[in-house]
Amino acid sequence: MDEEHSGTGSDQEDPSSGVAATIKTGGRIVSLFDLAKAIIMAIVVTVFALFLSHRGVPLLICIVVAAVPWLLVVVQHIAYRKISAVDLGPTTNAHTLDLQISPDEKIIDRVSGIMRIGWGASPGQVLRAGQTFGVGRDLNPENAMLLTDRSIWLITVPIAGAGTVIRGTDISTMEWLFSRNQIDSKLMEMMATMSLQEIVQAGARSFKISFNCIRDVKTSDHSQMIAISVADKKKYQYSIRNLADYEKAKEIITKIPRRP
Repeated sequence: MDEEHSGTGSDQEDPSSGVAATIKTGGRIVSLFDLAKAIIMAIVVTVFALFLSHRGVPLLICIVVAAVPWLLVVVQHIAYRKISAVDLGPTTNAHTLDLQISPDEKIIDRVSGIMRIGWGASPGQVLRAGQTFGVGRDLNPENAMLLTDRSIWLITVPIAGAGTVIRGTDISTMEWLFSRNQIDSKLMEMMATMSLQEIVQAGARSFKISFNCIRDVKTSDHSQMIAISVADKKKYQYSIRNLADYEKAKEIITKIPRRP
């Protein structure tokens, strides 16, 4: 199956592309407004600097006073250009961890609409997401779970904007809220036409938790959260959007034998 073609076709029909496009448009409008404010402020300060110069203030000081707000204009302009240039197309094969799949590993079930939660969600990293000039990447864009007979795969189903952050708004989080059904539809389409290896390589980030690495599993019905602790003392916590998916994942994962 042609991954890029299938991703683009789905995004034209489903709500995820609308969610991502709305966030990008909103980011551009706010950034343009900030740029306009910066230009007005720079003009006002420049006029004030000219006034100071006529009042006998040293020229160098006046130049510095006038230059600072224009530097802010440059920064806001760069931010606006960067937000406008954001590509919302699905990112593929960007970051796949621990890709060791047995030829006979079989998918048992799927869970769509998951979100990594907890401070410093990515092991060894302080922040969940970072950005510069209004654009950044979500370090944990996983939005679905594949349960096999040997592992739990955390994958990123390639939908519009997954893993992108615009002006502090994480598109993956918004899609967890509003696009769970589209994620599930796309995942079912992938499962019908692709191998497990092709599926886990299709998105921005995928990794697995082998059953023999699991030391403990905790659940929270209130937040529909499943927390999996593994042998190297790392913990993976995910909130599952749909209650039926949460109950299904809870039923399967809590029965996995623990490592001593």
